[in-house]
Amino acid sequence: MTTDALPQRKIRWGRMIAWTVLMIAIGVMGLVLVRSFAGPADAGPAPDFTLTTYSGETYSLDELEGQVIVLNFWASWCAPCAEEAPDLEATWQAYRDQGVV
Repeated sequence: MTTDALPQRKIRWGRMIAWTVLMIAIGVMGLVLVRSFAGPADAGPAPDFTLTTYSGETYSLDELEGQVIVLNFWASWCAPCAEEAPDLEATWQAYRDQGVV
């Protein structure tokens, strides 16, 4: 069999360029997503603020200095927030004796 009998494959430059551009775009989008979820490398200390509970108690961040603080802002109408509340409560119950506030 000679090479003349084999079908010649043309390089389709348009398709190659389109696939290359698509792969680069996917890579850039992936990089942007990873960086957006990574958060700041060193945000430093949180600024002081004071919160008042529904029962009237006030908490100042300065008063809790040196303790591990988990603070989650959520809304009563937020279904995913309500779903995570039992997990946050259970985690706090497990670690509160170790100083977690």
